[in-house]
Amino acid sequence: MPNILDQLFDKIRERTVNKFKRLFISLKRLRFKAWLSSRYREKEFSFISQNCIGGRFYELMGSRYLSPTVGLWFEPNDFLLFCEDLEKSLSSEIIFDKADSEARGYPVGIVNGAKILFLHYDTFDRAKERWLERVGRIRKEKVVILMTDRDGF
Repeated sequence: MPNILDQLFDKIRERTVNKFKRLFISLKRLRFKAWLSSRYREKEFSFISQNCIGGRFYELMGSRYLSPTVGLWFEPNDFLLFCEDLEKSLSSEIIFDKADSEARGYPVGIVNGAKILFLHYDTFDRAKERWLERVGRIRKEKVVILMTDRDGF
């Protein structure tokens, strides 16, 4: 049975290690933020992303959203379909998918055959409003497409 001193040292060691891990992660985040800002901020790129990572990039840079793909996500095949003809997808009307929205508990839309899951929106009308507003901000000559290794990839 370990004595009380060993238990105390173990707790102190664990807390110290955790503090260093948090510090290391914070430093990595700051370094990434500096790199991201130096590379993309002043150039006003539009991040077309499969999930919330594009919005997170804008937040890290302190920039306004120049993409409609913020606060939502796509299944992998739908994202590829969406990007395959990006110009057509961005100019197509969004259709409300009532059945899927009810099943998921958040708004779902379909644009150019691709299903868009508006996870961070309360209503489809609000999601559509934000989508249309942000489509107007896209820098078509400065688009970066972001895919991740989660959500089915």
